[in-house]
Amino acid sequence: MASQRRDFFKQAGLGMVGVSLLRTNAEAQQARTGKRPKNIIFMVSDGMSAGVLPLAELTSQYENKRATNWAQLLREPRAARGMFDQASLNSCVTDSAAASSSWGCGSRVNNGSINTLPDGTSLTPVGKLAKEKGLMLGLVTTTAIWDATPAGFAASVQARSMREPIAEQYRNRVDVIMGGGREAFTADKRSDKQDLVAAYRDSGYLIAPTKPELSAVKPGSKVLALFGDGPLPYSIDHVRNENDRTNIPTLAEMTAIALRSMGDAKKGFLLQVEGARIDHSAHANDAAAVIRDQLAFDAAVGVALDFARRRGDTLVVLCTDHGNSNPGLNSMGSATGGSDECLRRAMRATASFSEMAKQLGNRSDYNMDANKVSDAKATAAERVAAVVKQHHNVDLKPEHASAIARAAGGEKGIVLNAQQDTLVGVMGQVMSNHTGVGFVGTSHTADFVTSTAFGPGCEHFEGLLRNTDVFQKLTTLMGTPFKNPAADGRPITTASHIPVGEPEFWLV
Repeated sequence: MASQRRDFFKQAGLGMVGVSLLRTNAEAQQARTGKRPKNIIFMVSDGMSAGVLPLAELTSQYENKRATNWAQLLREPRAARGMFDQASLNSCVTDSAAASSSWGCGSRVNNGSINTLPDGTSLTPVGKLAKEKGLMLGLVTTTAIWDATPAGFAASVQARSMREPIAEQYRNRVDVIMGGGREAFTADKRSDKQDLVAAYRDSGYLIAPTKPELSAVKPGSKVLALFGDGPLPYSIDHVRNENDRTNIPTLAEMTAIALRSMGDAKKGFLLQVEGARIDHSAHANDAAAVIRDQLAFDAAVGVALDFARRRGDTLVVLCTDHGNSNPGLNSMGSATGGSDECLRRAMRATASFSEMAKQLGNRSDYNMDANKVSDAKATAAERVAAVVKQHHNVDLKPEHASAIARAAGGEKGIVLNAQQDTLVGVMGQVMSNHTGVGFVGTSHTADFVTSTAFGPGCEHFEGLLRNTDVFQKLTTLMGTPFKNPAADGRPITTASHIPVGEPEFWLV
């Protein structure tokens, strides 16, 4: 049986080859009509390093006996394959704000900025151009809807932390708004005490605070669906929480609802879909959570591709905005059971590091304060071992349980990599001995990132593109060619703009 499983993993990359592979190159070229799409679905697996795709693919092959939707698309001759150079204006390693802004306005901006140049010049986002053209505009995410990636398509502010003005700019510009981040809209959480939810309702939006209300969404509906403060739960935790399953939709479900609302738009639509917690779990060095959120993103990819294939008038672009911590499955020795068995341990995990940390008395859910002081003053190593056993079903060595306990209590100097000298960094290093998945740090990386496109206009996304090229291609395909001012000739500067409490290595 073990040898059969090993053979299965070895064959995984070759499985599920569809009949589309039988197409000749000529047929594949014919399928690219050169026409402009009516609709564009732009899907971002935030923080997805190159190693995440094979982790999700191997898991899907093992558990579902099928390839991921993204892997299947990569094998299809009609799809375009490319890469983006995602550098920001002031760093070769971008954050999500500068990354999405580069697509959203066609100019590189400093890390931390949303469609705004260093001198304060406000740039026109692609979503505003789409609305002026008469298209519907949608933003769907698993983090706060005002956060960097969705904001990059629809807002212009000097700092990504300006959640209240971002939420205000969305009104009457973004037709479908779905995700977390309720705190930027409610009177009790806003600094100005404005009830923005009521303002949206008065503007004709359907308000959906939980999943059941989404059943009322009809074609043409404007929707404000906020499923809580901050980000939505990690997929690995969401699936095991009955209340969350009942009240919070998956990314695939939100994507389907967005397409129900906008699919019949007379002049078409622009929809951005973000799987945000791939990035968060990579920051946390949490291999199991990375895999589950990538698979949740892939389910949303399936929804988008089904829509596009039925219609024939829709361009789907799959990409990421930057690498993050570069997780990858290592070659593991026989003492661990080998790489295949190690990865299966990650597949069997039942909780994110965030949920596990709460059981250790530590406040370590994802946030931009990487070195936040722990609530746990003295977590017992025995408690650590019990929590890891419960959720990962592995027996920790006493010295490894002790290291995690010390990190949970705020002790430093446990590991030599400064980025990983935190609770999640130590947990990631310890658990890599059991899952086989190693991380290089807890921060973004400068990798060229993967993109794949399908549908009319997909040929525009072949090859290595500068991130700012994406804006020009999107606006051209929408029939709204536009050029914003740029500051790309300026030299790279230090990241002094980053607010206190947001160290450069923890950019999101």
